[in-house]
Amino acid sequence: MGNEQKGLPDDLAATCDKLALIPMHGAADSLNLAIATGVMLFHMGKKLPPVKGMGK
Repeated sequence: MGNEQKGLPDDLAATCDKLALIPMHGAADSLNLAIATGVMLFHMGKKLPPVKGMGK
């Protein structure tokens, strides 16, 4: 996770296999880092198979 305004530094981003972006709409130009992390983890979790014995 990168800086709230500037994102990930270029040198660190260059070491990554994949980068992800949260599209922003409206007047907001950034999200709080904790909120952005929660959004990313939520969407990553949707792509995982269900955990046996958890939920419905």
